[in-house]
Amino acid sequence: MLKLLTRTALIATCVLALSGCLRPYKMDIQQGNIVTQDMIDKLKPGMSQREVRFVLGSPMIEDPFHANRWDYAYVLKKGRDPNVEKRVVTVLFEDGKLASVDGTAAVQVEQERERLTNPKSLDPTKAKKKGRFKDFWQKVKDKATRNKSGS
Repeated sequence: MLKLLTRTALIATCVLALSGCLRPYKMDIQQGNIVTQDMIDKLKPGMSQREVRFVLGSPMIEDPFHANRWDYAYVLKKGRDPNVEKRVVTVLFEDGKLASVDGTAAVQVEQERERLTNPKSLDPTKAKKKGRFKDFWQKVKDKATRNKSGS
């Protein structure tokens, strides 16, 4: 009876000690409009608001008091990283035509999206291991084929 109580107490202590080590996963959070440099390069002075909306999409901030200004904001918060990536592209119109574009485009956002959806695709060490693994199985198949034909 005493042995059972000791074992139960030891297990409970281990479980409590290890539960303090666990940290829940915090996912990456993307918000706003992704505006790439390619999209900005398509903009030409004198384009209508409708054409700009076709190229960049709907603005995140369309101020009713400043109808001639559209703001495209993008925010990326990576898991537990305290740094927050913020980008804002401001589009100004005069008489309904594109006058100027200001701000920073999210150039590497496409690479970041690829990393988030497929983290192994950009890691060169994973690609090498995958290739080695594939070569190994090819060698096994070749050896099996040679053994069959030799018998």
